[in-house]
Amino acid sequence: LRALSAAMGRIERRVLRTEVCSSLDKQLRRLLARTEGSAWFAFEARGGKPLAEFWALFGAIHAHVLRWARKARHAPFCFDLAASMLCLGDPPFFVKQRKEVLGALVARIKKEGVGGRAMQ
Repeated sequence: LRALSAAMGRIERRVLRTEVCSSLDKQLRRLLARTEGSAWFAFEARGGKPLAEFWALFGAIHAHVLRWARKARHAPFCFDLAASMLCLGDPPFFVKQRKEVLGALVARIKKEGVGGRAMQ
């Protein structure tokens, strides 16, 4: 995640951003699955510096995705990932990010209408 977070600032092309968001969404869903016996529980239970670093990187990637979403053509796939990250994140992440993400989604719904992609 550290390398991805550092590289995200240099990714400009839509096709690359689409692939990054799609791949990251799939991997984060798999990694953060809170099912019985998942490796995530063991990692989370250990806590400490690695867990804190993970959530810091998670937040940095989320911030990059929200910056990417400012471009209208990039917004649909960026908001898909941002919403997934909001649901997958730990409670402090959710509380910190919910206003910005939900505000952006509401603005998008107002712009596109209820039938827009943001409601899916």
